[in-house]
Amino acid sequence: MKISFFKNISLASQLRYGLVFPVVFSLIAAGGSLIVLNFFELFHQHLEIQKHQSKSIALEVEAYYSDLHRKLGFLSRVPGLTQMPSNTQKRLLEGLIRHNSAFEIVALFNAQGQVMSSLSPYNLSFPKKITQDPLFLKPLKHQEEYVGLVEEDPVSNLLIVGISVPIRNEQERVDGALVAYINLEFLSYVISETSIGKRGYSYLIDNRGFLIAKHPNLEKVNLFEDLSKTLEFYELNQSSVPEWKGYTGANNVQVIGTSSTIRSINWKVIVELPFSEAFKTTQNMIFIMIGILFVVILITILLSFFFTTKIVIPLQINIEEKEEAQKALKQSEQRLSLALKISKIGTWEKDLQTNREHWSAEIYDILGLPDTPDKVIEEHESFLKFVHPDDFDFVTNEVNQTLQNPDYNYDIQFRIIKPDQSIAYVHSQGRVKRDLHGNPLKMIGTGQDRTEKIKVQNELEQYRNHLEELVDERTSEIVALNQKLEISIAEIQMAKEQAELANQAKSEFLANMSHEIRTPMNSVLGFSDLLYSMLTNEKHKYYIDSIRTAGKSLLKLINDILDLSKVEAGMLEMEYNATSPHFLIQEVEQIFKGKIEEKGLTLLVEISPELPKVLILDEVRLRQALINLVGNAIKFTDTGYVKLSAIKSEPKKDKSRIDLIFEVEDTGIGIEKEQTELIFESFRQQDGQSTRKYGGTGLGLSLTRKLVELMNGDISLSSIPNQGSVFRIHIRDVQVASLDVNSLKNAEVFNPQHYTFKQGRLLVVDDIESNRSLIKESLASTELEVIEANNGKNALLFAEEFHPDLILMDIRMPIMDGYEATRKLRSNPDTANIPVVALTASVSKDKDSVIKEHRFDGFLTKPVSLGELFEELLKYFKGEVQPGNHGKQEGDAVLEPSNESFTEVPSELMSRLENEIRQSWQTVKDSGQFDEIEKFSEQLMKLGRQYTIHPLAQYGEALKSQTENFDIEGMNEILCSYPQLLEDLKSGTS
Repeated sequence: MKISFFKNISLASQLRYGLVFPVVFSLIAAGGSLIVLNFFELFHQHLEIQKHQSKSIALEVEAYYSDLHRKLGFLSRVPGLTQMPSNTQKRLLEGLIRHNSAFEIVALFNAQGQVMSSLSPYNLSFPKKITQDPLFLKPLKHQEEYVGLVEEDPVSNLLIVGISVPIRNEQERVDGALVAYINLEFLSYVISETSIGKRGYSYLIDNRGFLIAKHPNLEKVNLFEDLSKTLEFYELNQSSVPEWKGYTGANNVQVIGTSSTIRSINWKVIVELPFSEAFKTTQNMIFIMIGILFVVILITILLSFFFTTKIVIPLQINIEEKEEAQKALKQSEQRLSLALKISKIGTWEKDLQTNREHWSAEIYDILGLPDTPDKVIEEHESFLKFVHPDDFDFVTNEVNQTLQNPDYNYDIQFRIIKPDQSIAYVHSQGRVKRDLHGNPLKMIGTGQDRTEKIKVQNELEQYRNHLEELVDERTSEIVALNQKLEISIAEIQMAKEQAELANQAKSEFLANMSHEIRTPMNSVLGFSDLLYSMLTNEKHKYYIDSIRTAGKSLLKLINDILDLSKVEAGMLEMEYNATSPHFLIQEVEQIFKGKIEEKGLTLLVEISPELPKVLILDEVRLRQALINLVGNAIKFTDTGYVKLSAIKSEPKKDKSRIDLIFEVEDTGIGIEKEQTELIFESFRQQDGQSTRKYGGTGLGLSLTRKLVELMNGDISLSSIPNQGSVFRIHIRDVQVASLDVNSLKNAEVFNPQHYTFKQGRLLVVDDIESNRSLIKESLASTELEVIEANNGKNALLFAEEFHPDLILMDIRMPIMDGYEATRKLRSNPDTANIPVVALTASVSKDKDSVIKEHRFDGFLTKPVSLGELFEELLKYFKGEVQPGNHGKQEGDAVLEPSNESFTEVPSELMSRLENEIRQSWQTVKDSGQFDEIEKFSEQLMKLGRQYTIHPLAQYGEALKSQTENFDIEGMNEILCSYPQLLEDLKSGTS
């Protein structure tokens, strides 16, 4: 059938059909050729765009880091940077960070790795082991700039990288390092602004292969992800591979990849474009060509019947893709310009054939001209006309030398005059491009404004000169002062010798006066006390009491004079012991209770609840100071009140020490402001004060101030005339003590009738008969035999003859004093073992050293109270104190035996008292804590009432009473009797 078909076709029809096949094959060949050519053209365009993108990004990043290093390097070359004051270093760092938001933290380290100054807008700090970090070691040991590894900032969660430069001194030696951390936001901005087609992307990896910046299209990879294990990254990172490669990209699609290396920091910029986009145009053209071929074939078949010579094949070029590529190139140029602008470096180019110049926008900015970067400068001396006349010859000489010498590139700094007549400093570099024959074609170069740097250097120079002037000025002043000091030292030495002679004479006089006055006072006060205890007539007792009061006042005056002299001579030694400030204040309150009531005043006492119960103080001197102040307040107050306060100042970090403050406030006559210092001087009183009305010697406040100063304190006064005064004692660093019962004894109410001694013999040695009689009369009610000797020589005879059980030895006596007599007693075998107690009215420098040096067994100071004498005698004679006298004040609670018969104690209570309660007793007894002891007493009171055991309840009540009154001696005495209470309770148990 086909054969018959072709056989029936005419020749013209065969020719027409014959034309269809050549046309079809021609169209296929032409279309295929166009597709191949279009493929290579588009591929080349995309590849060029990618390479240009990666290189421009690499240039921008390199320029960015070069600029940051340059700024650090500029600061590191400031002369004497490491020797500057910290505030100057801080200002320089502030200037660096103020114009560079990339800096997270900048610090200046010395050669030992110590931070000399640091600054961070985000309050960051460098790691402690900076000395082991390459950021510190590279600039210090290798003397080179360094860029560290990228890491994540824990504060801002941004990627940061450390950079550092060495600091050189004026001898070009490295003596430190400038280290900074910068954020990588700029890199993310550069990468994100890169446009590579519609779905292309770029990213930046560091020398470890970590992703540190990426294009938004890169969705399947996270920042700081390790890409070093991928084959594609490995091959792209090799220097021997081509500039591009096809592979599976970061988004797991086939891509064309190109890379560029940032040489200074060895990072890689990788740009990837998906195959589907790179060859989309070619693919579209294939479909278009197929459609065109189909249409053309159809048309050819149809037209072949009408036209045999003309075939139209429309071809369409994708103009949009070309425009997009041009736009990408322009964006790359803009980014490169931005990098130059950030670094503030301008570029210029001069065609040596036409003498035309082209400046970048930065050059216009440096010259102070409007920014017209597209303008071509025609004039030959266009740039040179801005050069300062004094620098013109130097600049032109450098330019000419660069033109003439192929191996020379100029690098100079010079001044320019801007249109506004201001002067700027410019650093310029230039070189010449030549042809193959060495003929100059173009001169290219850079310019940078260094006016700010020169300004800082000048300010530093002025600061250095000013410091030298100050040093010279201070040196001259010191020399003059030394000359004056040498003259003053000689004068002071002479005055010191004269003062020492005068002080020695005064000390001898006071020592003699002490003995001469204290000796008769011993008899006056002793016989008064003895007579007072014997009299029953109230009128006679009143007379004797007046004598005692006057004697004590005279003795206080003597003590004040002697104490003041000892303070001034530096001989008064402080004796610190555990002291209860609560009890001390109560004692002062009790002393003045009668005087307060007599004058109709009110005595207020205020003790801070935070004040510790026991402190280490010189109780005697502190009591003396408080008595002086309270006594003065009462004396000068006619109406109102006197208030004594004790408080603790602000707590210290050391909980074992406090500052102790006492205040004595009154509503008395007050003191004028100009008199406040006068009254603290010796023998001085307030001007206009009536001595007849108020009395006094003017010694009390002077002595008080000196005593307070010896206790590491000070005393101050605030007063308003006719309204009152406030004296304030502030003692610093007072140690908080554990409880010491021996230092907290209550004042005794002495009665000689309560003491009994067994038979014994006492030798009293004293040259004053009244003193011997006083002791003899005091012991008349006892069984002790008293023998008297009026000097040391007789004492030796009587001691050998009578062999007394104890010798009371006065020190200062005629014929033979107490020291020599005691020495001879110790040297005689018959008397060597007889105890000797020293008895003297002389002021002792150190009681313990006197006892040890002269081999005394004890030491009593005149005037001796009968209580002290009897307590001392109990050490050497067998005797006892009758029940009811334990050194307590009247009204003190003392545990007395109960007259009631013991109630039967249940066995379970007895078991509890012997076990659980006994353990609690041992704990509170050892701790000495008032609060715990009070809880223990309440527990016993509750048990006594619950089981109707009256002795147990009475024991608890007595213990609580002593605790509330701070009677430490009584409290401990009752505590120690708990085992005896248990024995008594057990003996009463059926």
